[in-house]
Amino acid sequence: MKKKLRRIVESLVGSVNHKLLNKEIMPLGIDLQHDIQKNTSLQSIKTIFDIGANVGQTALQFRNMFKLGTVYSFEPISRTYQQLTTNVQRDPGIKPYNIGFSDKSGRFKVFLQKDSGLNSINEKINTPNDSGQHTEEIAISTVDEFCSTHNIQHIDLLKTDTEGIDLKVLQGAENLISKGKITYILVEVGFNEDNARNTPFEDVRKHLYQRGYKLRGIYDQSDYWNTKGMETANALFFYQH
Repeated sequence: MKKKLRRIVESLVGSVNHKLLNKEIMPLGIDLQHDIQKNTSLQSIKTIFDIGANVGQTALQFRNMFKLGTVYSFEPISRTYQQLTTNVQRDPGIKPYNIGFSDKSGRFKVFLQKDSGLNSINEKINTPNDSGQHTEEIAISTVDEFCSTHNIQHIDLLKTDTEGIDLKVLQGAENLISKGKITYILVEVGFNEDNARNTPFEDVRKHLYQRGYKLRGIYDQSDYWNTKGMETANALFFYQH
């Protein structure tokens, strides 16, 4: 009876271009929350960093996944930050900050792009080509400095999506990472040498592997309509105690 019912459900789900998966044997890389839950209680995920928060879409997802967690959302572009604060203002578990992160502190000029998600201090893409001469000077800190200032001893999940400077963000968290004080790290990575917008996957993997982290799953794979190969994805790394 159960098998017959399952076939009926699978048929109905398939008719609307979806697939039914068994969570007990589901491959890694399908569901971030499910994969983390295999190793870690969701209730223990208390401190979350959303670096490159944009307008808050990921922060809201994290709050839905980790209901006891506090999400620190970092967005350095003022106009985008205003949208972020508007979108998350009803959730006291999300704390927005108008700063970005790299491997050193300072103020940097950013050429503002039409798509707010493409703004970055990455020298390879931070050009006026898309927006004329509209610029903004933004504040940049390091994860270690921020945590020291705000007395944060441990990060349960750090996500970074900074259009190609993600390795620098991790280098700016060296004190925490080298001590295993960040449990999970979710990084936007690229897979092709001509992709200047995303940090090369192998650079991130080597950097974290040398510090006790192993790859847990790869999510949100995209070819950016380049059907000859995968361009980018989000890679989850887990600290091995």
